[in-house]
Amino acid sequence: MRSTDQATPRTGPAHRRAILASVLLVGVSLCGVALIKAGLVDVSGIPLLGRLASPLDVGAVPIPAAPSGAAATATRTYMAKAGMPLRSMLNTTDNLPDTNTLAGCRVVAADLSRLGSPQTLAGLAAGIPDHNTRDAAVNYVSAVSGYLSSCGEMPDLSDAHTEVADSAVILRRLLAQDDAA
Repeated sequence: MRSTDQATPRTGPAHRRAILASVLLVGVSLCGVALIKAGLVDVSGIPLLGRLASPLDVGAVPIPAAPSGAAATATRTYMAKAGMPLRSMLNTTDNLPDTNTLAGCRVVAADLSRLGSPQTLAGLAAGIPDHNTRDAAVNYVSAVSGYLSSCGEMPDLSDAHTEVADSAVILRRLLAQDDAA
């Protein structure tokens, strides 16, 4: 051993207290986050911690302005014709199970496969003329694909379910805005 190794011993009461303090700090931190997420601790007045307690309300997230003129007409026409399977996909995924059952996964996969293959649906999403709606549709199709990939593999589908639901809300809002333009 070198002399510097002997000068900083890794044993003894001081070192054990430092390790114990670190373990307690991590435990308290994890426990605190769990309490915040469970709503047992009010952190609404603390901006950073308040975000942990309240999930993002995607229905209130500002979205880009609707396209105007020819771009709006092109998007409406596309979604009424070639993009219709994407609208049907939104309806199909409205009631995705957030519990992982093989039977539920098969039903969802069968319903979606009637609309087209994953590649076809992704291609339809990528073909939307308005870039904001296109990006939202591509994200939505990707979220559904991620949900189906997790289905049967992951014991808890709640994160994948939330991702699909949130991306569907954004896409629906953009489509409604495009339809009204």
